[in-house]
Amino acid sequence: MRRHFSRLPILLFLVLALWGCQQQQATPDTPKQLKLLHQPLEPLLVELPGAAIPTWRESRAAKPALVLLSADPFLRPLPEMLETDILQLVSRGRAETWHQKTTPQIADPLLLPQMTVTAALKAGLFSELIWVIPTAEEAQSLSVEVFQKQLSDYGALTPEETAEVKLAEGVFSGSVQGTPFRAAPLAQLPVLDGPIVVHIDVSYFQPLYKGEIKTPLFPLIHDSLAGLRDKQFEIEAVTLSRSNLDGRLPLEVRFIGDAVAEMIRSPQLLEESVPANWQRRGDALYLANFFQNEKIRELHLAMEQDAPQDAAVKYDLYLTARLFKEGNKALNYLRQAVALDRAYALEYMTLASMALEKNRPQEALRMLDLAIQTFPEYPFIRLEKARYLIDLKEYQRARGIIDDLQTLDYSAVYHPRLPQILSEMKKATQGDD
Repeated sequence: MRRHFSRLPILLFLVLALWGCQQQQATPDTPKQLKLLHQPLEPLLVELPGAAIPTWRESRAAKPALVLLSADPFLRPLPEMLETDILQLVSRGRAETWHQKTTPQIADPLLLPQMTVTAALKAGLFSELIWVIPTAEEAQSLSVEVFQKQLSDYGALTPEETAEVKLAEGVFSGSVQGTPFRAAPLAQLPVLDGPIVVHIDVSYFQPLYKGEIKTPLFPLIHDSLAGLRDKQFEIEAVTLSRSNLDGRLPLEVRFIGDAVAEMIRSPQLLEESVPANWQRRGDALYLANFFQNEKIRELHLAMEQDAPQDAAVKYDLYLTARLFKEGNKALNYLRQAVALDRAYALEYMTLASMALEKNRPQEALRMLDLAIQTFPEYPFIRLEKARYLIDLKEYQRARGIIDDLQTLDYSAVYHPRLPQILSEMKKATQGDD
């Protein structure tokens, strides 16, 4: 959390640059009609929100409302030329294929994370959308004009839908994709009747977290979930998304998804003292404000002793070793984190960029190779390696990568310029090796 929610992996910028201005897990058997955070529930924890759709689909017959806790409403419009295929995926797509279709970094994605709720509403999965807005503002501070503009600028609402948005007693209301919606801060969220699917994206905590001194993270998570418990929601399913793989959230906060999932499984944690490692992590986050690196390391080592298979702890130890400029030790901890949870391999992209800034191109290539080994299905990492090789005038190696990349089918919607980019890069390799 030392870098909080601000640092985005380089991979996200690659994807956004190529898109330009255009717009896997097994599903657990969740008990029906239990009250959220009153009885133990097994949530589905996924990487990106789109992977929750197969679980949402199982509750369609109950006509549930979707209660969404997220900084992003996931209401981007669907590309017109892909809408039919997207809706077929939502209606009939197998859960095991979702990673191949809903990950932005692959060559030919179908559904981007920011379009998830739009697709679900268009497919008729929900009777209502209730978006829990991550803000601590009082009801009287909310502005319907500001909210209308934000959703309109985002592309969530048509002009007609935007004009219909109302604000009463701290709750916005209107319709989107022909479905009623309400939006409110958690404190103003009304009690809801009927079956409900709850989805929590880790980004929900981003605007609420103001640093460990003002808003300590674990108390913030506790209070948010306690507020949800008070709503007495009758639950069809609970899903969570970490949102690290598309670069929206940094790896430092990846542990939050696991902590929230554990509290849903064991709601008694809302009444008990926090687990020892949660307390240690909170203490470490607090001490980071005062650069108490030795004490932070002691806390992380104690956490590792209690949880030797916790990837987030290995990643914390990696970050701490970097603070002490212990390069080999840091890389060893990162390797252990990646072995336990491959998402941490995104850090190799950051290290490659840092190595390039320090004029260490071979080290940058080594870091990219480690990322490629973990994410062979992500062509943009190989594209970045080809760029590095061209800069080093290693044209033959670059051409080999580009030739492989040119055999892939790229989305004409999301990556329309990529074939041209590859052609231009190949021309740049025509110099002498």
